[in-house]
Amino acid sequence: MKGHAEFPDLEKAIDTHAGAIAAGDMSAARMFLSGNANDSHDQFVSKIAKGTIKEFVKLGRARIGKQHMSKIRFLTDREPLLMVNRWRQENGAWRIADSEDLSGKRSSWSDLEIPAALRSANSAARGAS
Repeated sequence: MKGHAEFPDLEKAIDTHAGAIAAGDMSAARMFLSGNANDSHDQFVSKIAKGTIKEFVKLGRARIGKQHMSKIRFLTDREPLLMVNRWRQENGAWRIADSEDLSGKRSSWSDLEIPAALRSANSAARGAS
């Protein structure tokens, strides 16, 4: 079994990015974005009123090939906000390739619509018992 790989530069990038969002410094947060990550990232940060984040908590990180997923919870006066970022190395620096807002969702699959045929089959199965 292979040992656990350490990525201190990635951990620093995750901390710095989340800290910039928590501090309301969106220009510093955007410095970590790859070209195509802007829209999803901007949608997430647009929900945040400046000064409302009390702290952030790193919930986890997973490696998928050469890319890494990080999950961050931002604690606010209201509901917590949950962000998942897909990180990759570009020209020797860690950049966010994509972001996803999971705030208020059980999982990233929560907003997928259930096909009508599957809904009908599930309804029929519940009625049969």
